Amino acid sequence: MEKGMFCQFLTQSFVEGISRNILRIAVVITSCLP
Repeated sequence: MEKGMFCQFLTQSFVEGISRNILRIAVVITSCLP
């Protein structure tokens, strides 16, 4: 695998992970709010 493609793949999964975490945190916050 080329280094450029690998870096792109890593960045993409990193961004997707952040997006999922933000969604999860948002759900927790909205669920815990009265």
